[in-house]
Amino acid sequence: RHLRWNRASLRVQTAFRRHVARRRYQRFRHAVVALQCQFRGLQARRALLAMIGERSAFKLQTWYRMACA
Repeated sequence: RHLRWNRASLRVQTAFRRHVARRRYQRFRHAVVALQCQFRGLQARRALLAMIGERSAFKLQTWYRMACA
């Protein structure tokens, strides 16, 4: 009888520890994904601004060459 109680309490403790570890892992993973999302968004915005700047410079050069021709 005492052995059965020990096994039962061990199962409950194991299940609870698994629950706590899983919840902690999910919170950590969510934080990592959010951080990656912010960083990738920042990279995309920087790349877009660079492309817009290159396009603007290209248009200015085109207009200048047309005016000089």
